[in-house]
Amino acid sequence: MMINKTDYLQHNGFSIATEFHRFMEDTVIPATPIDPETFWNTFLNVVTGTDTETTVSCESSDDFCNRAVTTIPVSEYSHPRDAAVSRGSLYDALYSDNVIPHCAGLKPGTGINAARHARVIRCARDFLDQTYPLAEGSHRDAVAYMVYFQNLLVILADGSTTGLQQPEQFVGRNGPSDKPESILLKHNGTHTEILFDCNGKTGRNDPASINDIQLEASSYKLFDLTADTVSRKCSTYSNWMQIVKSRHCRTFSDRNGDHSSIECKNRAITTTANELSNALILDPQGKSVPQAGVDAVTAALINSAFTPGSNRLNIVVPQADAVITDGLIDSLHRMLALAAGSENKAKTTSQTDIKVFAAPADKPAQAETRSTPGALPLKNHAASVIGAMKSHGYDVKQAATI
Repeated sequence: MMINKTDYLQHNGFSIATEFHRFMEDTVIPATPIDPETFWNTFLNVVTGTDTETTVSCESSDDFCNRAVTTIPVSEYSHPRDAAVSRGSLYDALYSDNVIPHCAGLKPGTGINAARHARVIRCARDFLDQTYPLAEGSHRDAVAYMVYFQNLLVILADGSTTGLQQPEQFVGRNGPSDKPESILLKHNGTHTEILFDCNGKTGRNDPASINDIQLEASSYKLFDLTADTVSRKCSTYSNWMQIVKSRHCRTFSDRNGDHSSIECKNRAITTTANELSNALILDPQGKSVPQAGVDAVTAALINSAFTPGSNRLNIVVPQADAVITDGLIDSLHRMLALAAGSENKAKTTSQTDIKVFAAPADKPAQAETRSTPGALPLKNHAASVIGAMKSHGYDVKQAATI
């Protein structure tokens, strides 16, 4: 690999690609409270394993590989914000998908088909009844939802009141307790948000003013950071930063009335390539610093700097790549803690928990791969939401007969 040393800046014997150095100095470092000198000293120690052990920290990725996965090549993605969206409208998905037959009288058409829309509403209520059953009655008969003494209270059409069979499924709300803008429910580790709007397109004709039901996506998103040049790698990191910043994190009042940020999303997982045709960092001997380590540290720093609160970053690396070590992860956690506790600036960095998975090269290839830049098409959105229904144990075939 031929390397032009004029494209590198020197730091403590290491050579750092000028464009990568500029990206970090202009974008990432200002988002942390660490001064540039301390940043680079710590960064180089972490990525080169200067103060680390050599025990591989990777866990088996069988659980990851056995799940539905959408792979997004971050270097090619032209709409990073769209990639961050990990939940979608149940109403829109049911209306556009073929779960409800596109037969005579139920075809979507160019306008709103009232018969099909009514079928969508019935199916959505059936989903709520099976996933979040009421102690008495059905969500179909609900005329109001409110929060009373830390629990969800549902008023039915006959004037009776009820709650959830499993009260703990209610986790938060937006808006006043007696007339919430939305309520947040949780089942099997994923969220469902019921949104209310008495003036909304659907809510104005709904007895309970339900305007939409949004489900957290069932598939993992594997954000692939692979790039073959320094310039493309910096562009990839920039896109990753936009994805991290665009995560849909909303504030809800929890069961105790306290405000808390709940990010309705599936975990973002990054994958790395072993080498670049142009290395980002060269050690004092002129050898390329392994790209997996640089990706892990840079992605974690961006994730920590631009995501509020505590969060987790899962990293998938080739099984044979031993550069992600227990020591590296420990050192990175210390670096993030240094950023959070620094008194040099008023800014704070959120706490990021890092988990590394070892992935055989052939396993990710079995996943559904999205390689076309641009927004996710509607059919993919619908499939993701329908998949979320299935992950809750709902038999979507019922939609055809409800």
